[in-house]
Amino acid sequence: MNKPIAHQNLSLNSWSSLSINPEEVRTDQELMDLWLHGKAFNTVRTYRREVLWFLSYVEKSALEVGLGDVQAFASYLQSSSGLSSTSVARTLAAVRSFLSFGNKIGVLAKNAGAALKLPAPKNTLAMRIL
Repeated sequence: MNKPIAHQNLSLNSWSSLSINPEEVRTDQELMDLWLHGKAFNTVRTYRREVLWFLSYVEKSALEVGLGDVQAFASYLQSSSGLSSTSVARTLAAVRSFLSFGNKIGVLAKNAGAALKLPAPKNTLAMRIL
């Protein structure tokens, strides 16, 4: 989704260690590009797919996402997606990381994923040993 992102008033102190100007980030895609910069090709491909899936599911810009949206997506993944618990945890970790990054650099006013508890992946080590 390439909906424009509005920005909050930020102090210059919040940018002292970053070279990113939040006013220059106008779309979810631009925020995603900044978040994925420098990551490995397969990581970029997977994380981008998972965050786009989330934004498509909630039908909102990242700026408009709330905790309820993240929780609804988590419930959907756990009950209806057919994904393994490990895949659900990875998908939610990517979404949470994206939202955290947006908040940390000042583009998103809140980190809607901060309160989301990730599901514990199923421990298959014991089954592999037997």
